[in-house]
Amino acid sequence: MGGSHRAGGWRRLPNSALAWVPDAKLDYYLDDARRHAPNSKVGLFRDVLGFSDRQSLSAALVRHAQAHPAVEYAMTSWGVLWNVDGLLEGPTRAIQMRTAWMIDHDSRRPRNTTAYPLARGGR
Repeated sequence: MGGSHRAGGWRRLPNSALAWVPDAKLDYYLDDARRHAPNSKVGLFRDVLGFSDRQSLSAALVRHAQAHPAVEYAMTSWGVLWNVDGLLEGPTRAIQMRTAWMIDHDSRRPRNTTAYPLARGGR
C-alpha cells in the first residue's frame, strides 16, 4: 500500500497524520444510554479508561493509530482496512486495544471504524 513507511522496523498507518474519528462513532463510544448494555463499549471507554468527552477520546484514538504498527488486512469495494494493535492510553488507565481504520478509495484520510480490547496474548 503506497504512502505507508517503516519507522523503527514496523509499518505505520498510511497518512496517519490525517486520521480521524467520525462524531457518530465517538457518540456511540460515549453514549450513556448504552452504558450498561452487555459488552458495552461505553463502559469500556467511560468507566475503564476514563474518557468523558469526544475531543479527548478522538485524540487518544488518533495517537494510538500513529504510535503503533499497522497491518493491512482487507481490500474492499470501499477501500483498504487496517488494524492497529497497541496500548491505548486513557485518562485513568491504559489497556491493549485494536483499532481499525478504513482508507476509502476516494480519500487519503484513515477513518476509525472500530476499537476493542485485545485478549491477553495480543489476539
